[in-house]
Amino acid sequence: MYSINKLKRNRKYWSDYYKNLLLLPNTPIWFKFQIVSASFRNFLPHIPYEQHELLFKKLLINQKNANMEQSAIDLLKEVPVLFWDEGKPDTFRDAPGIIVTFHTGSFRLIGHYLAANGIPFKLVVANDGMLREGNLANELYSQESLDTIGFDLIDANEKNCLIKICRTLREKTNVLIYMDGNTGAGNEYQNQNLITVPFLNQHINVRAGAAYAAFINKVPLYPVTASRRWRYVSKLEFRRPIIPNSPSDKKTFAESVMVSIYKDLENLVYERPWQWDGWLYLHHYAKVSVDESIHPQIDNDGKSAKKQVAFNKRDYGFFRVNEKHFLFRKADYKCFEVEQWLYTRLEQLYEGSYRFTVPMLNRNHMADLVKSRVVVQH
Repeated sequence: MYSINKLKRNRKYWSDYYKNLLLLPNTPIWFKFQIVSASFRNFLPHIPYEQHELLFKKLLINQKNANMEQSAIDLLKEVPVLFWDEGKPDTFRDAPGIIVTFHTGSFRLIGHYLAANGIPFKLVVANDGMLREGNLANELYSQESLDTIGFDLIDANEKNCLIKICRTLREKTNVLIYMDGNTGAGNEYQNQNLITVPFLNQHINVRAGAAYAAFINKVPLYPVTASRRWRYVSKLEFRRPIIPNSPSDKKTFAESVMVSIYKDLENLVYERPWQWDGWLYLHHYAKVSVDESIHPQIDNDGKSAKKQVAFNKRDYGFFRVNEKHFLFRKADYKCFEVEQWLYTRLEQLYEGSYRFTVPMLNRNHMADLVKSRVVVQH
C-alpha cells in the first residue's frame, strides 16, 4: 500500500525515468512503440510523427502512475468527483445498474470510490486479470468490507459471463465493466455481441454485452470516466445514466449506447491521447480504412534521382521478434518478414547513419523500398 508521500516520490522518479528513456531499435520497448505509433497515425492523423515519441512516453508515465495509485486509497480524499445534475452515490444503491468505463487516467479509483461509499458491485475482468484484481482487493480491504459490499469477480471470458451479469443485476448489485477490454461473454469476437462504431479517424469493433445486459434487465447504464486534469491530478466524472428505451429493439439500443459511450472516450482521447491505455492494444480491434500512402508510387524525375533518401517514419516501422526481422506497415498493421541484411539497412536508413540515394538502393536490390515509399527523398 502506498502512502501519499511515497506516491509523490515515486511519481517523480518514474516521470524522470521515462522522459529520459531512449527509444532505439531492438530495445525491449521498441516493438510496443511501433504499434502505438501506428495507431496514432491511423486514428489521430493530425499529430505529426515527431510527437509520437513524447506522447508514447507520457502514456507509459500515466500507466505507471495508475498502477501505483491503485494501492493508494488515501488518494481518494484529493480526487474531485462530479455527478450529473443532482446525482449522488445513493443512486447506485437505489437503482443498481451497469457502471461502464474505460482504462483512462487512474481508472482503478472508480472501484475504490464505490467501495469507500459502500456501494455493492462486482467487477467484470478477463481471466488473466482475475488473480491480480483479487489479490489487490484482499490487500486493500478486509474480508468484512468485501462481504458488506458484495464484491466479487466475474470472468469476462467465460461463456456464461452474460448470465452471471444478469444474475448479479437481479440481486440488486451493480456491475462494473471496462468497455475497452474487448473480451467477454465467451469471446465476443466470435458472436453477435460485436458492434462496429466510429472512433476518431477510423472505426473499431467493440463488445456490446453490457448494453444487451442493461436492455434485458431494464437497468440503467452509468457511464463514468477517470481522467487527469493536469499532470497527476485525477478526477472522476459520472455522466447522465442511459436508460433502456422499451420501444426500441435490443440491437438498436446497443448500437446507440456504444456510439454514445465511445464518443465520450473519443473526446477525452483527442485532447490528451496519453491518458488512455487502449493505445497499447487498439490494433487488435481496429477497423481501418487504408489510405493511399500504402500504394506503390514511383518517382521518374531524373533530376531528383540522386537526392538522398530517408526512412518514412510516418508510414513504416520495423522490429525483430524471436530472431526474425520484420518491416511494419502502419497503415494496415501488416508485417513483412525480411532478411537480416535488409533489416540492417532499414536501421541505417532510420538512424540516418549512412547516406543512401535512389540509384544506390536500386543497385543493391532495394528498389522495392522506393516503390512502396518505405523511403522518401528529402
